[in-house]
Parts: sequence; structure tokens; C-alpha cells
Amino acid sequence: MEMTNLEQQILNDELVSFLDRDQDDLEALWDQPGIAESCPPGVLPDTWMSYLTKLREARLDNDSEALELAQEHRPQPGSDKNWRERQFDRDGHLANMISAQDDSMTEMEVQEEETGRTPEALPEQREILNTMKKHHHLRSLLDEPQDLDRNRQMWRLESLLVEYGHQDDWEAALQTLETQEFQEQGLSAAGLSVDDPEDGEVEDGRTMLED
Repeated sequence: MEMTNLEQQILNDELVSFLDRDQDDLEALWDQPGIAESCPPGVLPDTWMSYLTKLREARLDNDSEALELAQEHRPQPGSDKNWRERQFDRDGHLANMISAQDDSMTEMEVQEEETGRTPEALPEQREILNTMKKHHHLRSLLDEPQDLDRNRQMWRLESLLVEYGHQDDWEAALQTLETQEFQEQGLSAAGLSVDDPEDGEVEDGRTMLED
């Protein structure tokens, strides 16, 4: 992984202000200048900031040995949470969303069964549920993104959702990035049946992309 602009600024002594690590709030840590753009995927911002602090202290002290030691212990992508662990967290969050959507439809489905008439809102809610299931299935097939910037953005949003729970704006932003990655990796929901994915009847969703 190449050195980031933030690391280069530290080594070139170009950083006027530095990071505030006296934070116990994950969102505030992510919002520190340059952190979201430099923190490796799968590395928590506090871990990254600890490394940057050591790097800066060694640079200010002009201590070449400490500088070399700090660089040797530079956090690597996935050192706090690897892709498989990220997949597990994401799977759980999407499964909870699907369960909540399914539960919200129960009363309408009971009404449909008892009266033989479909409530007006039910078809739309079923379509939402199917869309959620398709996204969940394709996300489970995703390999770790090779696009470093997209991977960083996904990791930041994933960590926030794990820390704070569901928020619509974070979820929407993350699904947009995931959809871009589906396209990048040749995953498509076209023709995908989601009636019973666990039964093995669902195709894996991969398509051959044209050159």
C-alpha cells in the first residue's frame, strides 16, 4: 500500500495542525482531517491515528530509528477487521433490515389472507423486500474491492453502522457504493430469484461483462 498524502505531509513536516485523539466517538474520529481519505480498509481510525502520532513524533524529534520502527509497524489493510469479518457484520445488518421489513408486512398479509383482497400498499412493500433480498444475496458474493478509495468509503460506513446501528443516510450511501462494486465485479440481480436463497436455487448472480 503506497504512502498516503497525510503520511507524506507528516514526513515533510508540512502539517500545521494535528489530529485530536482525545475522542471517544467513532464518527468524530473519522471526521478528523485526512483520516477517511488515508485510513486503510479494515483499520479503525484510532489505530491509524496512533500510528500517525508515532510517525509525527519521530519526525519532530528527528529520530531516524523511531521513524523506521513506526513505519515497520504501519497498520495493514484488514489488521483490525478482515474482509471475511466485514462480510459477517454486513450480512447481519442486511438480514436484520430484511427481517424488519418482513415483520412490517405481517398485518397486511394477514388482512389479505382473511379477506382475499390485497391491501393497496402491500405490492410495493413486497417489491421493496425482494430488492433488499437481492442486494443481500449479491453482497454475500462480493470479493473485497480492488478500488482502494471505494473500499475505504465502504469500510468507514460499515464501521459506523456497526457502532451506531442503522441510519438511512449511511445505509443508502453504502448500498450505492456496493452497487457500483457489483457492476465492477460482474454481479447482476437480473433474473435473480430470491424466494428461498438458502435452498440453493438462487444463481450466484455473476454475469460475463462485455469488454
